[in-house]
Amino acid sequence: MYYVDSSLNHFYWSFYQYVMEFSSKVPSQWTFIGDDQTYLIVPNLRNVLHNFDSEKPVVLGKVRDTSTFFSWLFPLSSFKKISVRGGIVFSNSAIDKLSACKGFFFARASDYALYDCSDSHNVQIADPFDEDALRLFNDLPPKQIIAPDSKLFRTSSMKGGKCSDHAVSFGQLSEKDMRVLEYGMTLKVFGRGGLETSESNETTTT
Repeated sequence: MYYVDSSLNHFYWSFYQYVMEFSSKVPSQWTFIGDDQTYLIVPNLRNVLHNFDSEKPVVLGKVRDTSTFFSWLFPLSSFKKISVRGGIVFSNSAIDKLSACKGFFFARASDYALYDCSDSHNVQIADPFDEDALRLFNDLPPKQIIAPDSKLFRTSSMKGGKCSDHAVSFGQLSEKDMRVLEYGMTLKVFGRGGLETSESNETTTT
């Protein structure tokens, strides 16, 4: 884990590239980049990465399409992005390719630059879902995703939804939200009790 001190933040593409290049110097198969409001569930991430080849250029995260009814007025613009607030996973070869992608200088460009650069530099973009078609990378806290019939997390603006038992990350969490999530992990939710392996007639939960 590394902390980068800068007047910029991860919404600036130049800063995000610096973080990627710095991270690629550390010998590892995969690199996760998030901010101080991102909660990562490492066991679930490991399970997801079993389905991908670390030798190939791959980016995993939440893909969003921000196009609207008026988007046809800007045919040359891109409206797809990979949300940096939900945390993103890179293979080392993906970092090498994306580090060479330039031209995004304005603020809040990282989301769109990640998608456009991945698309133009032949980097595989993956937005994984579980068997119930629920997202694994989330850029919102559970209380803004969870079904509205839950009295614990009821909000007036919520449309309703569910959190995957195998969720990898949540974004935009306060310190209190993180403590609640950490406590929830001890109750074996969000995937902690979802996989069992048998060794020497004993069952261990991972």
